[in-house]
Amino acid sequence: MKKIIGLLLLFIVVKASAQQAVLFKMKYLPQRTYNVVIGMKANINGDVSGNQEVLDKLQEQGITMPAVIIMSVNTIGATKTGVLAADNSFPMMTTYHEEHPSITVNGKDAPIPIPQKPAVTIYAHVLPDGKIKGDSVTGKKNDTSGKIAAKMLSSFQKHIKFPDYPLHVGDSFTQDLPFNMPMNMSNVNSKAVYTLVSIADGKAYFDMTQTIDMKVDVKQTQLTIAGRGTGKMVFSIKDSFPLSYNTTINMTVNGNISTLTLKGTAVMNLDIKNDIK
Repeated sequence: MKKIIGLLLLFIVVKASAQQAVLFKMKYLPQRTYNVVIGMKANINGDVSGNQEVLDKLQEQGITMPAVIIMSVNTIGATKTGVLAADNSFPMMTTYHEEHPSITVNGKDAPIPIPQKPAVTIYAHVLPDGKIKGDSVTGKKNDTSGKIAAKMLSSFQKHIKFPDYPLHVGDSFTQDLPFNMPMNMSNVNSKAVYTLVSIADGKAYFDMTQTIDMKVDVKQTQLTIAGRGTGKMVFSIKDSFPLSYNTTINMTVNGNISTLTLKGTAVMNLDIKNDIK
């Protein structure tokens, strides 16, 4: 009897341990609706010195130094995927629009003429290997819009790349973050480290640390930008997709633009929430 009880206990322990290892793959699934709200906010404290003529013009516009700038903008989107075809591909349509940003400088609304962007619709296909092929933007089916759509959607696939082996609780993986800037203009080092902290109720919980170091030296511009931050991600295992993702990164900026010297700090927050049906 003791041996039987011992074997049962061993089985339970092994089974519980096995449930803590999961092979993750981030992908869209057919016949789903993905509603997303993306919130971005930046608190910037900056000081500009140098060319007095430029500083006087800024002061005429009510911008005195040091300046405290607060920016926020929300983007709302929805992606609908279609029926799985015989070749294991399926169509998808993504519509999103960016709300008008809110900008204040030293506590006052900034009258910056930023036009309201129209809603954008992207038509695409998810191929059998999970990659996304852009077809068109806002219904205009031509080669140019297809390339634009492919570029927009490829950023999703580059954002989080899971390892091709099962992860246990406590495991970490590192990835280079995409950064859309020509490398002949800048030296960019941007990485994120994801650590699986728990698995419960069909969800995986990750902690994240992020770093960015960038140097820009182009014409009359020399800037050094450095940042460190932390974040969290909740991943739905059955949906193969994140339910939430948020990160806060603290940054410093130092350098020169033409005849001006810049020094500043910034706190940037990105919050993404997905509702999958």
